Amino acid sequence: MAGNGEHLLSITAEERAAMVERSKQVKKEQKEYAEANLKLDFMDEPVWRKMASEVGFRLATRYAPSTNPKYIRKLLKHIEKDSKWLEEHTGCKNPIILATMNPTWPAFAVQGCILESYLSELEV
Repeated sequence: MAGNGEHLLSITAEERAAMVERSKQVKKEQKEYAEANLKLDFMDEPVWRKMASEVGFRLATRYAPSTNPKYIRKLLKHIEKDSKWLEEHTGCKNPIILATMNPTWPAFAVQGCILESYLSELEV
C-alpha cells in the first residue's frame, strides 16, 4: 500500500469528487448527532482552548463525541503521559473507560478536564 497520499494520484476526478462529497456528508451527520445528543455549552470552553494553545495542542472539534478514546490518547501522547497518570488523576485505568463515562460530553470537554489536571500539576 502506498504511503503519503500516493494512492490519491491514481483516482479519477469523479472518484475524488465522490470522496469529498462523502466527507461533507459524514461531517454534517456528525454535527447533527452532536447537536441532538451532546452537551455543547461549557463555561470552561474558552479556558480549555487557551490551555490547549499554551501546550501546543488542538482540541477536538465541537461535534466529536467523547466516546471515541482516540481523542484522549492523542492528548495523553502530546503531554507525554500514560495510563498510570490518567488513573491517578481520573480514577480510570485507561482512555476507553474514561471515554465511556460521559457519553453526552464532546471530546473537547474531556480533553479540557485532562488539561486542567495536567496544568495544575505543573503549577505545584
